[in-house]
Amino acid sequence: MTAAARRVGRSYIQAGSLILLLYALLPYCIALGPLAGVPIWYAGNWLATIFHEAGHALAARACSWRTIVFVARPFGLHLPHRDIVIVRRTMVTASRGWLVSVPGRPSVATRGREALYIAGGPVASLLLAAVATWVSIHWRDQHGGGESTVSLIAVAFALQSLRGGIFTLLPSGVEGGSSDGQKLWRLRRDDGTALGDRALRWISVMLYFRIRLRDLPPWMLDAARSCVPPGDDAMDETARALASIEIGIELDAASDDVAQARRMIDAYRARYGASEWLNSVDAFCAATWEADAKRARATLWCGPHTEALRAMVMAAEAAVAAREGDAETARSRLSAMRQAVKADSPFHNATFRDIGQRIEAMLT
Repeated sequence: MTAAARRVGRSYIQAGSLILLLYALLPYCIALGPLAGVPIWYAGNWLATIFHEAGHALAARACSWRTIVFVARPFGLHLPHRDIVIVRRTMVTASRGWLVSVPGRPSVATRGREALYIAGGPVASLLLAAVATWVSIHWRDQHGGGESTVSLIAVAFALQSLRGGIFTLLPSGVEGGSSDGQKLWRLRRDDGTALGDRALRWISVMLYFRIRLRDLPPWMLDAARSCVPPGDDAMDETARALASIEIGIELDAASDDVAQARRMIDAYRARYGASEWLNSVDAFCAATWEADAKRARATLWCGPHTEALRAMVMAAEAAVAAREGDAETARSRLSAMRQAVKADSPFHNATFRDIGQRIEAMLT
């Protein structure tokens, strides 16, 4: 399919979804009037989204998968952290809601269970639409066949739920989006992706949604290591990423084994060379754990900066300034670090919270 055809298809899907959504507004307005109907219509959309994502969550639980994030915009729940936050529209997709789950153990990390977890949302929406339709018909029959307020509201809610069932099975109407149907299609077409490749994807998702490095499942890391080619891995991006994760796990660990962290950092530098990330981690380690202000200052990254690593760079600069006794610069960099963390995601980052506390302790 050409890019132009895909754009046309997305336009038709968006139009169909919008028509069904607006059509659901009519019964609300007839039953309650426009002033009350519009707010209740918004509430109905939100409830339909909650039921859809709850279907995913229940299916994930039945498959022994671990739910990390439950979002029904504007609210998001981070289950491991027990955080409730406001989720802006630009995060991940323009979707009204989504749920993130990963397998809880290797034995349940199968494509079949992943397909059941993905299908749980549309199934829940379609079942809810059927129940709401039955309520509408039953209520109307029990009250003389007229269109009562309850019957009209049930019809409207059935349409909203139906939208959540049908249009999440169709290709996403948003460019770059991925619907439940597209995910299921990819799983069906997949001839058996290696567990290591899927583990890499799950690790990436968990890190994006603020799971601490030290809390990553060891079995998932072991599976991901199987993707590293034998022999010289200096040019392999997977090997580099896993090596950086292992350093992060050591730095994030409660044991604070400074000697082991230093060996890992030096080995990484010998294999992969200097980088914005490595130099920032090295400088932070030298300033906070090794109390070596001279080495920390000399190690700070002086090359081009990237926005994705701004929080780590600011943390390193804050730690170096704190070790040198420059409290004003340290607090300025700490503030910049926290702003970068907040801009990156609405979910709290426990690792950078601890980094901030460690630097503040140095200042006192």
